[in-house]
Amino acid sequence: MLSISFDTWLANHEEDHDAKWCRELYPWEVFAALDYSQTAIGTPQDIQSSSGRFTAKVQHCFIGNNGRTNFLIHLKSEALSPSQRWRNRQWDEVFQVVATPDGDFITLFTKEQDPSKGLLRKFMAGGLEQIEAERSVPISGMLFRSLISYVARDIFGSLKLSSTLGTCQARGRPTVGDQIQEAQPFLRSGNDFWIMYGFTEEKAHRIAIANSANCKKLLVVYCHPTFTKHHRCAAINANVISLSELLGMGSAAVRARYLPQLRFLMNHLHFDETISESSTELELRTRILSGAEGRIEIKTSELREAKAGLDRAIVTKGDAAYVLACANLLNAALNRKLRLYKGTQELEKDVYSFKAHLSRCLEDLIRNTPDSTELYLSSEDLILVRINGIQLSFHAVPRTVALREYALSSRNFPQAWSGARLQPIAPLILSWARALVREEGPVHT
Repeated sequence: MLSISFDTWLANHEEDHDAKWCRELYPWEVFAALDYSQTAIGTPQDIQSSSGRFTAKVQHCFIGNNGRTNFLIHLKSEALSPSQRWRNRQWDEVFQVVATPDGDFITLFTKEQDPSKGLLRKFMAGGLEQIEAERSVPISGMLFRSLISYVARDIFGSLKLSSTLGTCQARGRPTVGDQIQEAQPFLRSGNDFWIMYGFTEEKAHRIAIANSANCKKLLVVYCHPTFTKHHRCAAINANVISLSELLGMGSAAVRARYLPQLRFLMNHLHFDETISESSTELELRTRILSGAEGRIEIKTSELREAKAGLDRAIVTKGDAAYVLACANLLNAALNRKLRLYKGTQELEKDVYSFKAHLSRCLEDLIRNTPDSTELYLSSEDLILVRINGIQLSFHAVPRTVALREYALSSRNFPQAWSGARLQPIAPLILSWARALVREEGPVHT
């Protein structure tokens, strides 16, 4: 068969075809290598590729009502290692290939409902536990793109999906020499506004550096924060933000509903009991105020969440609690005396200087102080924030002009420090903040 490839599929379909992301995940090189001749029908064909080992059988060939040639193919994949299983989607499906009478490829789809669409529906509805069994890099990329698209359109309105995702960086594959090249935008409004993405913060900055000159305004979204030193895009028309920050820019429904999905993506599609937390804000607050909790170790997934979550704009009480809980967890992870973080990430305080970022968060809190939220800047070095009765404390936070002005104003009502040290239970504080975000969002059925 001639020209069977994802690029040909793209050329044969409308730019906004809703199946584009699912089709991208198909093992196109396997279908291109199959023998479609009459003598091959019914005979298993073994194909080895970089994606693994495949067994394919052309089960049936028939002419459709429109005169096109159709092939039904059962395809089953076998990963040769755990690494190969993680890096490649696994298949056990019947596909239908459609071609012209002359043998030119037209389209390819699964005979039954596309399993990728089912996974996407589960993901957006919060059925995360069901996705873990099929976790892989391609599925993670599809879910990441889908969430960006949904949230971006909620924030910015109608945006056009690029005519092709056909760049190495868009598909999550390394480029030659691992250099980021100029690429098509993911979503766009002409050349006025582009949205692109890179899974890691470092890659997102490199994409921004390579593409900021191609449009008037560029937004690049990342999922995984990078903790080591890396090049950062300094272009004034480019903004690199975390997926957490993008969610925080959305409507009330978006701000609360998709936090579990974000955490699931950050955790490499691993589901654990903390992602779908059932404890209420009141229950968690009671545990915290009891003072009976012991030290809690910090997970790498929580560390990633905290660094990315610090970017969330403070609009509601839940936002304030979440941002400050993220700052508290980063503080705890950096505290060498506590030794609560024992993961593999190298934490260099001077690299990402989160306390300078915390200054900007406190400025947000000054501009928009939600109910049951109190901020006190002492004349010394102490900053206290009380939210729903939980008091968080911070030291050595740079005093910006706005913070100094607030400290001298009548709004700066004194607080006495409660004496409660929240760094040792930082993961519990973050769980409490998530519950507050979840409960202030709209109810979904």
